[in-house]
Amino acid sequence: MASIVWNELLAYVNFYRNQSSNDALRRVVAGFFSPDDISSAKKLLVKQFLHLDGVGQFTTERRSSTVGLAHEAEVEDIVGIFEVADIQRALE
Repeated sequence: MASIVWNELLAYVNFYRNQSSNDALRRVVAGFFSPDDISSAKKLLVKQFLHLDGVGQFTTERRSSTVGLAHEAEVEDIVGIFEVADIQRALE
C-alpha cells in the first residue's frame, strides 16, 4: 500500500534532484528552509524509508562542527535517502 507524504521541502528536493547538481540543490535547500524544517523533513523521510537497505547510514543525528552545520549535513542525508529510495524503486 502506497502512502502520501506531504512536505514542501521533500517535494522540492524530489522534483529538482534530477534537474540540478546535488551541490546546487543542497545550497538552495539549506539557504531557504530553516534548520528545524530540514530536521523535520529528514525525520519524516527516514520514518517512511527506514525499511530500505542503505537508509540506515543516513539516520545518524547530526551536530554542527567546525567542518559544517548540522542542517547542511542533514540536507545531504535527505538527498542520499532519495537516491537510495530511487535505486530501489520505492518512489511513486
